[in-house]
Amino acid sequence: ALPVADGSLQDSIKKIILGASDVKKVGKVETYKAAGNVLIVDVNCAFSNEMTIEQIHECVSEIEKQLRARYSGSIVTIHAEPI
Repeated sequence: ALPVADGSLQDSIKKIILGASDVKKVGKVETYKAAGNVLIVDVNCAFSNEMTIEQIHECVSEIEKQLRARYSGSIVTIHAEPI
């Protein structure tokens, strides 16, 4: 996979992630293009340390779903961290 340096793409991804009210902070957003023009998205984001693992997992799953809907065929990985 090759890195994609596209500020507007990364801003769009951050906007989707920050649309989730439980996300406290978006860290690094890395984007790559793989074979077949597949977009790979790798994101670090922080959630309140008062949330349960189940709540965080639910939120992460919803964000991944939204990103895949916006960027069809993409592979999305979100690394959740406490804050």
